Amino acid sequence: MATENSPDYDYVSFKVDRSQGIMMLLSKYIEKDVSNRLFLKVIRLNDNKDTLLHCEIYDAQMKGIFISGEYTLVDGHVYFNNNAIKLRYDLMEKYPNRTDLQPLFFNQYTDVLNLREGETLKTNCPIDSP
Repeated sequence: MATENSPDYDYVSFKVDRSQGIMMLLSKYIEKDVSNRLFLKVIRLNDNKDTLLHCEIYDAQMKGIFISGEYTLVDGHVYFNNNAIKLRYDLMEKYPNRTDLQPLFFNQYTDVLNLREGETLKTNCPIDSP
């Protein structure tokens, strides 16, 4: 497989978790056919630029959230609408590049707040609902 610095990859987006000094970099693998292969690289923004995790994302819901770019990354949490994903940086450091442990690295929570019909959250909050 080609490396992410080759013409076979296209960068999709990135987000920085300033409070934790972490950057999430998303890239897609470009194939002759339309590809939906999405790769995530989690990098500690220190002098060494340590890679905590580099893996393909298989979960369809996470792919959709990451590709949309309409999420907020704050203090180890991804917020999207009324959903949250806890990024376990501690486990990524303990078990570096163990792609088989994705369910441990990404704790997903849906319908975080019990909103009544028609209720929404204020825009630009970590959790924002349509």
